[in-house]
Amino acid sequence: METSSLAPICRALVAVLRRRWPEFLDCAEINELGDLVVNYPSPHRDDGEALWISADVDLDEIVIGFGHAHSHGGPWANPGDADFELRASERFIDDIVEERVVSCAVEEGARIGYLDEFRAASWWPSVRFIRSWRGTHDREDV
Repeated sequence: METSSLAPICRALVAVLRRRWPEFLDCAEINELGDLVVNYPSPHRDDGEALWISADVDLDEIVIGFGHAHSHGGPWANPGDADFELRASERFIDDIVEERVVSCAVEEGARIGYLDEFRAASWWPSVRFIRSWRGTHDREDV
């Protein structure tokens, strides 16, 4: 993927993907807004669940989703540490792939995050189902 004409946030994400998950780049495209969008299906599942990552040029942030939920990062070029958001996004992606982060459908919508934190949350009784990257933590009617 040619990166010289991409926005800085997109170039930064491409660099991370090339280094950590080069197979994700096969599922990457630039949308009409100039955002880099990756929609990578889990190779461990047959239900179409996918990890999606967007380097959003307008919001100047990386958005990461899995299952029915997503998470917004802060501005990637934080004052004093230009790589803070990028490193945090990289860790979050790694946590999804390593199944430390799961997606939950809840009565009010969806959430993505750490399973132990979900279990400790007051809204845990409203969880309808859980999805994880490999399916290890999948649950129906929790």
